[in-house]
Amino acid sequence: TENVAAIAGLGKAAELAEAEMRDEAVRQVALREALIEGVLAGVPGASLLGDRWRRLPGRGPVLWGGAGGAAPPLLPGLAEGGVAAWAGTACPDRHADRPSHVLEAMGFDPVRARGALRVSMGRFTTQPDVESFLAALSVAAARLRAGAALARPLIR
Repeated sequence: TENVAAIAGLGKAAELAEAEMRDEAVRQVALREALIEGVLAGVPGASLLGDRWRRLPGRGPVLWGGAGGAAPPLLPGLAEGGVAAWAGTACPDRHADRPSHVLEAMGFDPVRARGALRVSMGRFTTQPDVESFLAALSVAAARLRAGAALARPLIR
């Protein structure tokens, strides 16, 4: 037997989503641009991954150029700041310790490919959320850079 109530509910949800889609996309693009500008201005060595404008409204993946280029060491610092993030170009898989094969196929060398930080926003993301992310990223990046500087041998 068909679940008529669920089918009707899905239809109504699709109707509501369509009615709000344009305004929501505009809102998410504004958040995405604030996020991208904040990362590029506040994190030395960071760069945007992909085309600036041809991307989904709520996606702002970046390449992080610090401490060997790898983004995974940033994740604990981001988590401490209350941010859930993923290093790479897609959802976690069993090869999370390796560079992204997608980025390597795009021509990035393995070191830069390990520097991808996937940042996504959604329907309930707010400007304060973006600001919290930028603050947590700034702290995590500074800690990593300080640690990398301490780990370098002294040249005499």
